[in-house]
Amino acid sequence: MKNIFMAFSPFNILFCYCIAVTHHLQEDNVLFIAADCKESSKFVEAIKKNKHSPFSDVYSLKGGYGRKTRLSNWFAKRSNISIIRDFVKKFDIKTVYSPDDADGDGQAMFYFAKKKNKNTQGICIEDGVSVCGGTLINKKPFYKILLAKIFYGLWFKEVRIMGTTPWIDKIAVRYPEFTRPELKNKKIIAIKRKDFIKLQKDSFFLDCMKEFGAKEEELRQIDVLLILPFSGLYITKEYQEKVLEKILKLTNNYKLKVAVKYHPRENFGDFLSIDNREEIIVLPQGLPLELFYLFASKSLKFVIGDVSTSLSTAEWLLNDIKVASVASMLNYYDEGLFGLFKKQKIELLNDLDSLFKV
Repeated sequence: MKNIFMAFSPFNILFCYCIAVTHHLQEDNVLFIAADCKESSKFVEAIKKNKHSPFSDVYSLKGGYGRKTRLSNWFAKRSNISIIRDFVKKFDIKTVYSPDDADGDGQAMFYFAKKKNKNTQGICIEDGVSVCGGTLINKKPFYKILLAKIFYGLWFKEVRIMGTTPWIDKIAVRYPEFTRPELKNKKIIAIKRKDFIKLQKDSFFLDCMKEFGAKEEELRQIDVLLILPFSGLYITKEYQEKVLEKILKLTNNYKLKVAVKYHPRENFGDFLSIDNREEIIVLPQGLPLELFYLFASKSLKFVIGDVSTSLSTAEWLLNDIKVASVASMLNYYDEGLFGLFKKQKIELLNDLDSLFKV
């Protein structure tokens, strides 16, 4: 019997790898990777070449990265659904792992596997902080749900919280104690920090760092990591003035070296115009920050972002690091997410003046 895993982001891929190594090392595991991020194909090829990979095979699926229309994305997902359906027909499936039971292809893997064998276990992997807090997925108008059912299948269900479809038996999360009330009826599995940290010993991931273009001599210099927002989340000029330029001025005053990182799903390139600025180390866009954290230099002292899951992961993985969010400085407010950040001791900044005096 096979265990099948599905990933849409580098964060997902690392969690799938960790779970496969920790819980299913001697079993037949298959990984599906949807191209929702820049350079996701590098992971596909790297895992296929890795002789010690816990996956017997890796499939590359179509994804949303670089697609300019919603319709083209829908056709990509429908193509993925066909591949998943045909795969499930051929094999006996013991367990399904996926971070997404909201989109068509994410739901399909759970639905077809459970339809074929009701004893197949459906496990939703945490995809960031949504399982612990934050806003609900926007409610779809009736006509969009109807179109999705016509386009994907009558089995498609609207989901406002990941992990709530009827095909999910368990939820795998980093913070079981913070899991949102709507998921309390599912069995909760803890993704343990010690199991994730063990990936440091796998030379494959050090090779991945090099494959993505991370330069060891630069990584050793970084004092401050600034995780950049999605384009469109804030007004670009406001972010540049209130956050980017102020951080650069302060880091220069305190003689700290700053690195910045665009999100792997960012489609609009260097929209903050930072690529050629000598005072900044620009980390490769496709590089998973979770991988960076595993191999972070002792020089790293601060991780700053807005609403990124990578803040939560930094607090989870790194010791003696100050983790802070600038979201409230940009008039962004999310009661559930900010409540979770406070529980995780992520500082919510109202200004930057005192940050580097620590």
